[in-house]
Amino acid sequence: MRRLAKLLAVTVGSTVVLGGGVVAMASSSNTPSQGAVGGPPGFVATIAKSMAARMGDSNPTSAQYVLTTRQAAESLVAGDHVHTNPEVYLVVLHGHFSDPGARVPPGAPIPTGTQINFTIDPVTQQILDFGISNQSLSDLPTLGQVQSLTLP
Repeated sequence: MRRLAKLLAVTVGSTVVLGGGVVAMASSSNTPSQGAVGGPPGFVATIAKSMAARMGDSNPTSAQYVLTTRQAAESLVAGDHVHTNPEVYLVVLHGHFSDPGARVPPGAPIPTGTQINFTIDPVTQQILDFGISNQSLSDLPTLGQVQSLTLP
């Protein structure tokens, strides 16, 4: 069964607070800026690298992203309905992850998995949704053109 942990992301200056932890963001601009030709804006890779480290694997085995809508991303990864539907980057990382900041009942184990996924709003550069599981997202190409992501 898919285990999904939702985290609240709040931007404070150029820092994102996630589930009790902090992930620094390198970009202070609030507008998307294209990275390398055909690649995502630089903040996508920076946030992905920070999230990987925050979740216990600073060198994930693979990283991918797709530009899609929030509703399409959440429908695919969690079966959820969301109340806003901006264009987002859905980032998927594979490795060995655990979420020490997750809110779990006393005595319950923290969520762990071999895959994390999260959506990033390209305008605010905030993480909107987060999931951790042991399942692969084989249907990811249904959302758009999936690209490899090189982490800094």
